[in-house]
Amino acid sequence: MAAASECSVAAQRIRVGKEKGFVRYLGPVGATKGEWYGIEWDNPERGKHNGSHDGVAYFATKHDTGGSFVKVQKAVKGVTVAEAIRDRYGDTSANDEQVKFSKIDVEVVGGSTITDQLSQYHSLVSLVLRDADINNNVGTDIATMCPIARAIDVTDNLFTSFTAIEAIATQLPKLMSLNASFNAFCDPVEALSSLPTPSPFRHLTKLLATNMIHLTWDQSVAICKRMPLLQEVHLCENNFTSVALPEGESMVTVFPSLKLLNLYGNHLSDWSEIEQFGVIPSLYDVKLNCNQLPSLTKPLEMPHMTMLSIGSNMVADWQSFVHLGQLQSLTNLRVRKNPVASAYREADYRKITITYLPYVLTLNGSEVSARERQVAERFYLERHSQQWHEAQTQNTLPDFYTQHPVYERLVKEHGEPIFVAQPDRPPVLKDRLINLDISVFHGDPGATSDEERVEEGASEFQVAVPSSITVGRLKRLLQAEKYAAVKSVQQRLFHITDVEFELDDPLRVLSHYEVTDGATLRVFIQPLAS
Repeated sequence: MAAASECSVAAQRIRVGKEKGFVRYLGPVGATKGEWYGIEWDNPERGKHNGSHDGVAYFATKHDTGGSFVKVQKAVKGVTVAEAIRDRYGDTSANDEQVKFSKIDVEVVGGSTITDQLSQYHSLVSLVLRDADINNNVGTDIATMCPIARAIDVTDNLFTSFTAIEAIATQLPKLMSLNASFNAFCDPVEALSSLPTPSPFRHLTKLLATNMIHLTWDQSVAICKRMPLLQEVHLCENNFTSVALPEGESMVTVFPSLKLLNLYGNHLSDWSEIEQFGVIPSLYDVKLNCNQLPSLTKPLEMPHMTMLSIGSNMVADWQSFVHLGQLQSLTNLRVRKNPVASAYREADYRKITITYLPYVLTLNGSEVSARERQVAERFYLERHSQQWHEAQTQNTLPDFYTQHPVYERLVKEHGEPIFVAQPDRPPVLKDRLINLDISVFHGDPGATSDEERVEEGASEFQVAVPSSITVGRLKRLLQAEKYAAVKSVQQRLFHITDVEFELDDPLRVLSHYEVTDGATLRVFIQPLAS
């Protein structure tokens, strides 16, 4: 019986439908006929059991529902790279009137011309072979078919060994970019470290190995050492809890040319391990979003880094931003969705963050202009002005500056903040309401005199409305049954002072027409146009 979640380069991977998994057992099952694969699925929700049937354990799985038995003939066991290229880019064996493209046979007019175009494998510079069922037996036809290919994407295939990737790279001498994500590399670190030299990755500058099914950090180090010109490395969502180097290794030796490192979506929680990368002089962009990194307790020793992404981590205090602000090289920072932001509106959080980071020019993907920085720093000054004045009065400014270490710099740059005492209580709604005397008339405002209007009868009432209400909103309010009870389009509003001023712009607030508390308004009801 195979051990649960055993990862071995000898283990076979297969596909059934859209799901992939490891073969953990091959043979009969109970009294059933034929041979069965016992599969441990990559997606444990696909399975039905833990490898047992009728009380007999045929194999073991990590999850209780990670296993299934599948008839051998139902499983896709994999193809070579050459077969995958023909399947994906067109089969040169197709006749003049039929082209096989993306696994679909298509009848076309002039099919021979299209076949000629699709069969020009030797002109392909970038090979995209995602989910193509390629297994460890990659074949030997790649160099003949695609001699100038510089990039290959073999995401989500059936590999179990990194040596299969080496076999591909050996046949692509110009290879500069490799995406091997969503695969399984079961090679022991010792085996990876003893692979033959020279490495076939002598020109590779970009590596993506994200969401790997089985990949440890030590394996990643051994693999990257085979790629001395790597400039861009993406090792996202691989469940790394540590990126400490194995004993005797040096970051400069492992990543001598590294410029961008992406460790998004792992479980890293130790800033000292991140600082190890600071010795790489070419490294300027570090992406650490969605990890578990805590607040900083000291400045980062990463003097060459200009771009840092630490969104969705565990940074919980502003002192961390003080430490980040001491990095003069850091000009681009992403820092959304950390606990420190939870007590602030998004706009205020951005202002305070800008204040703590004097060298940052781009924050969360948006440029920080000189004007925005000025507004942000003055906002911070005003926000804490009362505490600053109290500290001045009580001779406790050193304590205040300990709590707000950027404040002294801001005072020097912008001058002392002006403190305006706040009222004992915040204004409530009733303090912001104005009372209006409303008279409602029917007809044209210019057709009759005031005396005739009174004789005809007018409804009068008072309303209390916010001083910031617009003319249009006031008209909609007066539509109510207890007021004018007519549609707003039938209303003409006039402010009565020494003369009548019509409130003719529905988007203007009442104060534009100098309507204040106690003002008198007249509403003239017009008939609807027929």
